[in-house]
Amino acid sequence: MIWLVLAVAGVAATAVLGAAALRLDSAVPFALCVYLLASAEVIGLTEVLSLLGWIRPAGYAVGQALCFAAAAGAWWWRGRPRPPLRRYDLRAAVNAHPLVAGLAVGIAALVVYEAFLVFATPPNNWDSMTYHLSRAAAWYQRHRVEYVPAHTERENAFQPNSELEILYTFVVVGRDTAAAATQLIAELALLIGVYGCARRLGLTRPASLFAALLTATLSEIALQSVTTQNDLLAASFVVAAVCLVLGTATADLVLAGLAVGLALGTKLTAAPALLILAALAVLRAPWRQRAVTLAVSSAVALALVGFYGYGLNLIETGKPLGRPVAQGETHVDRVTVGGTVSTAARSAFRFFDFSGLNPPDWETSAVSWTGRKVFAGLHIPANPPEATQSGFNFRVNVRANEDVAWFGPLGFLLLLPLSLVFLIRGAARRAPPEAFVLAAAIPLFAVVLALGFKYNVWLGRFFVAPVALTMPLAAYAYRRSTALALSLALVGLFGLYKTVTMSETKPAGVDERAAVWTLPRSSAQTIVRPDLTAVFDGVNDRVPSKSTLGAVLGPDDWDYPLYGPTLERRIVPLPRFRPLAAAERRNIHWVLLNWDAPRPAPRRGWRRRDIPDSAYSLYSD
Repeated sequence: MIWLVLAVAGVAATAVLGAAALRLDSAVPFALCVYLLASAEVIGLTEVLSLLGWIRPAGYAVGQALCFAAAAGAWWWRGRPRPPLRRYDLRAAVNAHPLVAGLAVGIAALVVYEAFLVFATPPNNWDSMTYHLSRAAAWYQRHRVEYVPAHTERENAFQPNSELEILYTFVVVGRDTAAAATQLIAELALLIGVYGCARRLGLTRPASLFAALLTATLSEIALQSVTTQNDLLAASFVVAAVCLVLGTATADLVLAGLAVGLALGTKLTAAPALLILAALAVLRAPWRQRAVTLAVSSAVALALVGFYGYGLNLIETGKPLGRPVAQGETHVDRVTVGGTVSTAARSAFRFFDFSGLNPPDWETSAVSWTGRKVFAGLHIPANPPEATQSGFNFRVNVRANEDVAWFGPLGFLLLLPLSLVFLIRGAARRAPPEAFVLAAAIPLFAVVLALGFKYNVWLGRFFVAPVALTMPLAAYAYRRSTALALSLALVGLFGLYKTVTMSETKPAGVDERAAVWTLPRSSAQTIVRPDLTAVFDGVNDRVPSKSTLGAVLGPDDWDYPLYGPTLERRIVPLPRFRPLAAAERRNIHWVLLNWDAPRPAPRRGWRRRDIPDSAYSLYSD
């Protein structure tokens, strides 16, 4: 952890000097600039070191020293400017705005708790165990970012920026202690971006801060902040880009382009935000110059810190998105009007969300009944086959799980009304055009995502960015009515408490389940897959940590825990048929077969152990 603190301090110092050299005019763009430069440094440096095969502590140390020297030189050359930070009378602000102060105390406690979970518990959500962390662990062992033999093409094809940041923590710490810190930092940056957007809409500091703090209470955002998913990271770059585009300085537009490059290198679902950025860029004169500056800076940033994954895919497969099998069954095979309308409508219904709450049956039944009647009255098909991956049944979500949660009670009490009201007011020219564009974020993403993806229960993650872009409009609620703002804050804090304490992957011990931080590592990693606890315990007990393990796994099986706590065990996928013969050819002495792999005939020199309480088998020679 000492090395981690020193490394992060070095990155932060470089970013602060670089941001100061730009002479930005206020604290918010300065803070976002620091975040973007730090992200670009880690990602860009990892890409360069990968090309050299030097992704090691020494490689990062040399690279960071060079980056720091360059930033310090630029800062000195620019006249050693100070950061644009101002002093505020905190006591007077608290006395004048006790509601915002109380909400800030609640969110500060949340961030402390989230930080505790990040550093005190291992990553344990499904996608991270399947491919997010697996690809980073494979790169860590190879000292470069490249296509690797994997049980799922998702380890190779998906955009890598999030995992490049995770890889940096692996190299510095030597294990996954800080792997989820990238998402927690992204949450904080996202809140700063929401505050900045509200300020640049002309709203007061207290109202803007209220909107930003309220954003932290949304279920999906709180749940994802302690995981190694990538939706918060992508959304933080999108919100930063929008906030900076709302500015007038050329430096703002250049930094917005950097944010675009980082976002597209993190997750392709950030792409619909390009339409929002384009609309905002041309709202102010000289619009042609602004649009060109944004486009050029975005293209340059994409080439430098966003294209690496697409380039690997082109080299390995000839397709920028990789092999079609990597997308699984999620992409729409045939676009139809009915399918598109249905998926967008189903996404809108999912904003009726009670993550972590236990509402009475009559309440959820009433929502479900109303949804069925609306769909039937508008002749919207509930499950058109061409646009459906997992069935939609009008069931209201109550699970506090980052894979299926949406945005809690404020999703339907605040987000949908905000979007609708400002779309109407904007169309009638009774609201600023920038507010109208932000209000269009949720419906725009709903339509664009419906054109590209079949409906599935995991779509809520893709709405983190448009939801964050809508939240600056919540500042108007604070300005309009103290009673309304108080009600929203209470609902948000109560929903937040229930969400984080009832989390399926990070339980807090308030119910019959043990707190996640009290569990052994393997038990904590498999909270949502207890059937795999014995598998990972068996592998860690029997297979040496520095050995090679051959594995026959399905595309959605968990392989990351097989690398071991210190990421030293190598994992080599083997064919389903004749895996032991393949292991012999590769001089592999340990082989793990999953639940549905055919068991090979007894082979001379190999011993089979069926792992108790599981359907897995471990072979050794």
